[in-house]
Amino acid sequence: MQVSPEMQELTQGFDGSFSPQDMETAFQLVNLYFTQPRKDDTAFSSLIDRIKGFMQNRSNDPANVFSDTVQITMSQYNSRRRPYTLSLLNEIDESKAFDFYKQNFADAGGFTFFFVGSFKLDDIKPFVETYLGSLPAGNSTHQWKDAGIRYPKGVISKTVVKGKEPKSTVQLIYSGTAQYNRKNTRDMEALSSLLSIKLREQLRQKMGDVYGVGARGSLNHYPNEDYKFTIGFGCAPEKVNELIDATNKIIDSVKQFGAGDINLRKIKETMHRQREVDLKDNKFWLSAISQSYKDDEDIADIMNYDAWVDGLMNDDFKRLANQYLSMANYAKFVLVPEQ
Repeated sequence: MQVSPEMQELTQGFDGSFSPQDMETAFQLVNLYFTQPRKDDTAFSSLIDRIKGFMQNRSNDPANVFSDTVQITMSQYNSRRRPYTLSLLNEIDESKAFDFYKQNFADAGGFTFFFVGSFKLDDIKPFVETYLGSLPAGNSTHQWKDAGIRYPKGVISKTVVKGKEPKSTVQLIYSGTAQYNRKNTRDMEALSSLLSIKLREQLRQKMGDVYGVGARGSLNHYPNEDYKFTIGFGCAPEKVNELIDATNKIIDSVKQFGAGDINLRKIKETMHRQREVDLKDNKFWLSAISQSYKDDEDIADIMNYDAWVDGLMNDDFKRLANQYLSMANYAKFVLVPEQ
């Protein structure tokens, strides 16, 4: 059993999992996190010490330096995206953190709870009434704030020189504004699947020059409707430019010709199989229900997924590639070893 509070940039709440026999204990914990939070100096010090131990050599790891560079660049150096450092860790004040927690969990007003699992409504109802229904719920309104973090515009190219191992890492990132809705998120999923297939076939299977390659696109709803599409791979340093050129040719091909019949069948078969697996998974349903609520979308529409997959056509991929893989806002990041 595991139940814990969480505070993210735009949301706060609880996350947990438990067996049916531990159900009441889980509800009790949620109630106590609201009504009787406790500051533990020993636990806090232990946590900080563990994090410090983890961070001691973080700046010497090329992968961390590379990912930090990508993060701060794509956030336009917003202070909320500062890389973790010992100096940043030392800014944490236990008392301020505890007061902040109490302020945000002072009452349950504005909280919405979602439960998915093998239980009967009659079994869970008494615990909801006893441990959630009794929580204080005044007029508090919990509202996220837009920190103003936006992807950079234009073309960016950065090379990180770090490490001795003869290995490079490449990330190519396309970004921009896009309307957030369920259809567009599904379209992005399809485009990601196609690019992953074509990149693996060309860069790994035919050229044999990458350690691993993949493509992933995502759309954000809050605080700003935008998207990011990332292509990443690892390779030998001397192969970087050749593989980036090959990647660009693949993208240009999709923009001009679409998916092709063979890849279109692969994508549909893969998506159908994955959906069969997802529908049996509690985590899928929890995410689907809560996300539909947050985005004010009809949860029943997820049952139209298979029809959407069947309706995918070759020209859809031409449109999507031209829409989301534009060079207007493009960032290239390359990690190379020190000489």
